[in-house]
Amino acid sequence: MRTVDGRAVDPLCKNCQRAADSEYSARLATFGPTPIVTLALVAANFAVYVIMLVGGASWIEPSITDLVRFGADFGPLTFGGQWWRLFTNMFVHIGIIHLALNMWCLWYLGGLAERVMSRKAFVFLYLASGFAGSLASELWDPVRISAGASGAVFGAAGGLVSFIYLRKAPIDMQYAKQRLKGLATFIGINLFYGLRAGVDNAAHVGGVVAGLAIGAALPSVVSDLLGGSSVDAATGAALPVAPPLGAHDAAKTKFTIVVAATTALLVVAAVAIAHRAIPKMRADRLELISGFESGTADLIPILENRVQKNPEDFAGFALLAEEHLFADDAKAAIDPFQKALALNPRSASTHHNLAVAYLGTGDFQSAKQEIAKAAGDGDPGAVEFMLGMAEDGLGHPDIAIQHYQKALAVRPDLYEAEFSEAIAYVQSGRFEEARALYAKISTERPDDTRSAAALTALNSGRVKSIADFNPPQIVVPCDRLMDLPVTWPYLP
Repeated sequence: MRTVDGRAVDPLCKNCQRAADSEYSARLATFGPTPIVTLALVAANFAVYVIMLVGGASWIEPSITDLVRFGADFGPLTFGGQWWRLFTNMFVHIGIIHLALNMWCLWYLGGLAERVMSRKAFVFLYLASGFAGSLASELWDPVRISAGASGAVFGAAGGLVSFIYLRKAPIDMQYAKQRLKGLATFIGINLFYGLRAGVDNAAHVGGVVAGLAIGAALPSVVSDLLGGSSVDAATGAALPVAPPLGAHDAAKTKFTIVVAATTALLVVAAVAIAHRAIPKMRADRLELISGFESGTADLIPILENRVQKNPEDFAGFALLAEEHLFADDAKAAIDPFQKALALNPRSASTHHNLAVAYLGTGDFQSAKQEIAKAAGDGDPGAVEFMLGMAEDGLGHPDIAIQHYQKALAVRPDLYEAEFSEAIAYVQSGRFEEARALYAKISTERPDDTRSAAALTALNSGRVKSIADFNPPQIVVPCDRLMDLPVTWPYLP
């Protein structure tokens, strides 16, 4: 037997059932509200993706730095005061494939959920489930980078399952059973798929559990989905139905209570997880993180001890090398950088920072090679300045001048580039340009005696070549050239 509006009717043959389902779907789409919320959510996700592309992120595999920069969830930053990441991460995706899959699922589920539940209920279900998924991800692994709409989409699926199963909307139950079967299959396959490494299954589980609970708590739909009508069991025709007196007010009150109670639970959960996650994410490196934050501890022995215990610790080697650069010991930084790259040769930032170390030791050819391997990673001004130093050291002052000028256009604070450019002019025999640049430096920084001394030497007429010139010594500003992502020092 099948039921329509709670009444038993004779079962239909398979072909008749397909025809009835098709007719019901058509009437649901015709008379139900247009899925504006779903459309807006899909548009917002694509808009964020376009903004990421404009901001320089890869279209298929954005870097960790880009993900965090555009709002991904990352425990040390989220629990450090950037709580908004628990929401914004729902709109940040890890490439076009990740975005397309999530948006396809959202479009499939959202249109049905809006028509079955109402727009307000659906948008609350979606955002609350996504927030719960973010919290579950933080609970499982607080130093993981988490991004994507998966938690919210799973929440929409879970909410639909409980809402339809509990018959909170007056729809044909045979039609509903088919939808429940499809939703259960969707949830099961995706949870199984999420067992793979690199997939944030905690967010999936958190989202679907929250969705199931919210769907069960939401009030039943007061009027029939098809424009306030009932369905005649014999003819399938829509018959007008008037909701019970006061039913709408009661439903609104219950919805308000559900929203308030769910919000309070999520806030309490966020505070509780923060208290648990902060010690957890720092437990294995509390002394290290404390030293980074205070800037007072000698972290090199701590890091050396760390990599001795774990020779496979890419982050440990990278951090050790960076600390050597901060201590102006470029030579000591080279070995740990090389060991880090042996563990992760695709780390562009590590190639960039190794180039900084090579510049500090005067190995200009190796520096140039590492800059090429970094493929433009790092601050553009720093990259141009480093290329200028490498070309200068290799005896190509004219090429170096071009790089210095590009560096200064982007990073005027790199005054070392200005000094280096002036020296390159002298090396090329372009004394007038060198004199003009030193004069400019002296005017802008009158307390800097080096440029004044260089200008005096050039004005004396005794400088005929670089051999006659004692240029100001340029110290490689390692700390301002390194590529340190916003996740540093938690993730180098």
